[in-house]
Amino acid sequence: MESKIMMKYFLAFVLCFAGLCQLENFTLAQEMETSWPNGGLTLQEAYAQTAEGGTLTIKPGTHEVPETLVVRKNIKIVGESANREETILKGGKENVLCIASGSAEIKNLTFRNTGEKADPKYSAVWVQSRTCVFENCLFTSEVGNGFSVNQKDADPTLTRCTVKDCGDAGFWLTYGAKGKFIECEIKGNKAVGIRVRDRGTAPIVEKCRFTNGKHCGVHLDLGAGGTFTECEFIGNEQSGMFVTGNGTNPTVEKCRFTDGKGDGITINCGADGTFTECEFIGNQWSQITLRGIGTEPTVHKCRICDGKASGILVCGGAGGTFTDCEVYGNSGVGILVKDMKTNPTVEGNKVQKNRQGGIHISEYADGTFRNNTLTANYEEHWSISRDSSPVRENNISDGASETSWPNGGLTLQEAYAQTAEGGTLTIKPGTHEVPETLV
Repeated sequence: MESKIMMKYFLAFVLCFAGLCQLENFTLAQEMETSWPNGGLTLQEAYAQTAEGGTLTIKPGTHEVPETLVVRKNIKIVGESANREETILKGGKENVLCIASGSAEIKNLTFRNTGEKADPKYSAVWVQSRTCVFENCLFTSEVGNGFSVNQKDADPTLTRCTVKDCGDAGFWLTYGAKGKFIECEIKGNKAVGIRVRDRGTAPIVEKCRFTNGKHCGVHLDLGAGGTFTECEFIGNEQSGMFVTGNGTNPTVEKCRFTDGKGDGITINCGADGTFTECEFIGNQWSQITLRGIGTEPTVHKCRICDGKASGILVCGGAGGTFTDCEVYGNSGVGILVKDMKTNPTVEGNKVQKNRQGGIHISEYADGTFRNNTLTANYEEHWSISRDSSPVRENNISDGASETSWPNGGLTLQEAYAQTAEGGTLTIKPGTHEVPETLV
């Protein structure tokens, strides 16, 4: 009898244990794959129920998120619909989402808040962690920034995302942040499309479009850098790209700056940068403007055409190097150089069909101009005021070589030797010693 009772207890224990195991497995499955909205839970509670490495799926709809969702673990948060505009997380003044740590993957979602000011706390999304991924997401803030990164070496990757109609900047990167932005759309923001500031801040931006912003497409300052490749800047109210401050030094390759209401690019206050194989077409102000002492970018193999003003403006003591560029069809001067201490190097360029002349140098400006070809400009190819003393060597104007002297310490005989057959050697005003016969 006693053994039968013991057997019953044993069987009951086995059945109970088996049931608990099944319940535990069911609970674990729920934790790895959760969804929201779900049973009255807040978004933060649904996140808390999702295990490390799990997936939280957001159902379609416009969902109020009154408190910031703070992420501190590895997790996927995915909109159920592939159409990101069908799944909207709508916050208040502060962030909808803050990725504080961990490595999150976010996909197919729209983040929208009212914001309050240009502070990361009031962006629609704020990233602090070193790594996270956003794909096919949309960010907008009525007053603040769309997306902010302000931690050293924080390096989010955004692919096919859009930031638009923000009350301040679209993307805001500071304090040594990195970031990769690939095939993103930046449009209609009231401040800059991407603000990049501080030494060490250096995003990689590839195949992105900056359109119809109320300010600049990209603004870099305070020593920031970054690489911009195959991007388009179209119809922005101010410069397509504004680069300013000592040590600010982006690399810009194969980008197009078109139909802007300001400059194509503005570089000033001691900034540098390398611009290679870019196109500048139809901008309202100068297509490229360099301004200020110490401003020394390199512009190589660029097309600068059909602008509404000058093709290139160098002023205020700026330098810079322009090589192998095409400057043609601009409504103003092809290259305008002015102001004391302004001293660019211009070599191997083609300056053609500009309506107010080829190259104009005035107001005590200097510069070195070598091996350039000037043809079919509507007014004079060269216009040099008496107070300017540029160096000109082996330039071609409608098929004839032009050089000038005195020039860089050359003797008159040496300047003559540098002038091609059929060319012109221009002697600048002054009393010049000629100790040896010019033959």
